[in-house]
Amino acid sequence: MQSLYDWIQLQRKTLSKHAEMAKAFDYILNHWNALNEFCRDGRVEIDNNIGENALRSVAVGRKNYLFFGSDKGGESAAIIYSLLVTCKQNEVEPEDWLREVIEKLNDWPSNQVHELLPWNFSSVK
Repeated sequence: MQSLYDWIQLQRKTLSKHAEMAKAFDYILNHWNALNEFCRDGRVEIDNNIGENALRSVAVGRKNYLFFGSDKGGESAAIIYSLLVTCKQNEVEPEDWLREVIEKLNDWPSNQVHELLPWNFSSVK
């Protein structure tokens, strides 16, 4: 990565600041730390489209959320929405997951509750 960085820096000096390639190099250099993190850790997403798409429903439903009744009600709804979006991201049917968790939660050991999370759903059945 360092040799790429050095090469981009060198090439950038030869270009007009208005050149399209210069703009592309500037973009890479401005996001260099994020690019390095992406290359170092395979779990890091290259973009935040998943997060933006999840937040879109929050913006659309903003007026409806006024009727949760209290801050605590809003916090509870946020937790449920987060879990349901996580189901979708893990290709788990939210209704099936929720039904299964509600049935098992009362008798489930509290130190193993992480096993009920959506990404572990197939192993819970």
